[in-house]
Amino acid sequence: MKKRVISLLLSATLLLSVFSVANAAEGDTADTSAPPTAGEPVPVADGFQEMASNDNFVLYFDSQNCYVAVQDKRTNAMWYSNPLIEDDPLASGIANTNLKSQLGITYTNRNKTQISEMNSYAGSVAKETFSSQKITDGVRVDFNFSQLGITIPVTYVLEEDGLAASVLVNEITEGDNQLITVTLLEYFGAGSMEDEGYLFVPDGSGAIINFNNGKTKVDAYSKEVYGEDVSRRNSNTPITSRTQKISLPVYGLVSNGCGFLAEITEGAAVSAIEASVSAKTSSYNTIFSTMTYRISDRLSMRDQTDSTSDIIYNGLNPTALENYTVKYHFLDSTAVTYSDLASTYRTILQEEGMTKTNSLDNRLFVELYGGVTKTKSFIGFLYQGTEKLTTFEQAQSILTDLKGQGVNNITVLYENYSDDFFNRNIQVNLAPSGSLGGKNGMQNLLNYASEAGIGIYPAANFTTLPTGGNGFSTFSDVANAVNVSPVLVYDYLLNTNMRDTSNKPTYLLAPSKYTEAADKILAAMSKYSYENLYFNQEALQLYGDYSKEGYQRERAEEAYVEAMTRLSDGYSLTMANPNAYLYAYADYITDLPLSSSDNVLFDYDIPFVQMVLKGTKGYSGNSININDMSQETFLRHIEYGADLKYTLIEAETTVLMNTDYTDLYSVTYDTFRDQIVEQYGELEQVGKEIGDASITSHERDGEVAVVRYSNGKTVYVNYGDEEVTVDGVSIPAIGYVVH
Repeated sequence: MKKRVISLLLSATLLLSVFSVANAAEGDTADTSAPPTAGEPVPVADGFQEMASNDNFVLYFDSQNCYVAVQDKRTNAMWYSNPLIEDDPLASGIANTNLKSQLGITYTNRNKTQISEMNSYAGSVAKETFSSQKITDGVRVDFNFSQLGITIPVTYVLEEDGLAASVLVNEITEGDNQLITVTLLEYFGAGSMEDEGYLFVPDGSGAIINFNNGKTKVDAYSKEVYGEDVSRRNSNTPITSRTQKISLPVYGLVSNGCGFLAEITEGAAVSAIEASVSAKTSSYNTIFSTMTYRISDRLSMRDQTDSTSDIIYNGLNPTALENYTVKYHFLDSTAVTYSDLASTYRTILQEEGMTKTNSLDNRLFVELYGGVTKTKSFIGFLYQGTEKLTTFEQAQSILTDLKGQGVNNITVLYENYSDDFFNRNIQVNLAPSGSLGGKNGMQNLLNYASEAGIGIYPAANFTTLPTGGNGFSTFSDVANAVNVSPVLVYDYLLNTNMRDTSNKPTYLLAPSKYTEAADKILAAMSKYSYENLYFNQEALQLYGDYSKEGYQRERAEEAYVEAMTRLSDGYSLTMANPNAYLYAYADYITDLPLSSSDNVLFDYDIPFVQMVLKGTKGYSGNSININDMSQETFLRHIEYGADLKYTLIEAETTVLMNTDYTDLYSVTYDTFRDQIVEQYGELEQVGKEIGDASITSHERDGEVAVVRYSNGKTVYVNYGDEEVTVDGVSIPAIGYVVH
């Protein structure tokens, strides 16, 4: 064994690769601070055998340790699944064996009273209870955790643009212990303390975690892909306004100039992305994903989560996935940037038809609220009455005024306009409320908008079920939590960010009912002459149904796609910050975040989502008059290439007192009329310069952001309070220049 270690270390010091050998047993550290030199062959470490090759890559496998390696012939980068070291002085306990593992798992014991951890090295490789075999273009490894009675097969397949690593979910076997989660390739490409680079996390607009940033006192990053599953939300967990979701199933790593984009191609809806920096649990900077195989929840018999009397509730069935697959797209460059990662994903989406191209002219998104319900009094008796905010006639007046001021391209998102809303029904019948002008009033608005070139997008929602009605029951048609009780969704209090139990909760429609609800919406579209639909963020949340016949989120995603396929056939859809699997069905996207969640582990934000979409689909940020009305926010729209969105009503906002909409504290149209016209005019001029070009690069140097476009234009945004010169261009303080 000692000879093998010495041989391994001597071979590793020869590598000019992305991966560095650090903290070896003898204390030697390989110098890989420079990127690989193109044209020079790079030897693989001892113990690896070639399994597959193509024009771009070679796949190697170490049959003793189950390590894999990919050599990129174009850049000479060598990507390893695990650090090639015998020991890491900063890792102890399970963290030390994680370094040697390709899988990490959690599982319940046979009595289901606790959840435990294990990894493939300690549970299988060290016990020599694994097997491997060559397959077409790759290798298969079956990890037998013999002590647990769990076997997990994994394949590594070489493809033309990278490596596909898959857990063969439908071939997993279990005994008395039940599998909960599987972590795949935690240390793939991990950067050492001597490497230079960063991790890309798709949180919100996107964020960067620099290697070795010293933030070891904060928790490692972990977040569900496609947003929180509200069917599993702990009712005592607070939310914050800074919380952003992950809408893209990708993450990335750049090390010493080389990089990869990892795409979760199968199973993203039941996965989480995790990241950690060196000196936290080991000497390495890591980013990876974890799959939830079986949903579980903890019931404490003593109301304490650490109680030894806990019972683990498991979902009756594991995920319906056949495979859980992460594909590593290696970039053909030794000077990779996050802009290159975004370009790679944009190309992938375009090839898959996921970025439906539409009119890219600069536009103003106007979110109008028709009315709200409010407790009123009549001769001493309290009742729920209607408070009109913007009637159909008033909506037309607002739009006419904006058009008269030169705001030529308007898309209207109409909320709270239907009987569904006022009757607390699921919003699928979409009948215009008589209190706002009824069917005739809506038709007049639609006719005016058609002549004026304005798109009216009435809101629909087939996920939220306030009460039974419109053909759906709160007893038989709703999603259930793991304990098989209906999921109850509460609003959250602004002052505490905790749930508000003083108001009635809403239910979630079971995903198995989505297509039925979509068919009801289609009938309403025909009945009321609607040509467009709007789905806000609440209407697009992805959640599971954990009843006996329920759906984990991967099946709920399929149900969403089926429903949107029907609704988009012949109609135009606008969606608020949808997950990537819905991009193909959205003509326009609103509410794209212009920041990350500002996690302490992050070093800075990037417009990754915008770089993916710019040039193929129109999008806006959040409503500027609700989110942040500062000049900095307006400049962020210019930097991120986003259109404006405003939330407006005709009435004075004082009428919203004692309603559920007090967060709309500054939305009266007259208040913002002049600001809207001025900002729209500025963005329209920027839009004329940019056209339908895509973003080719983005960088931030101090207070200045530089955004370069495919048509040769560059946008400079200066957030500082002094004029600066970049590339010979003078940019005014708190200003911008298109050059």
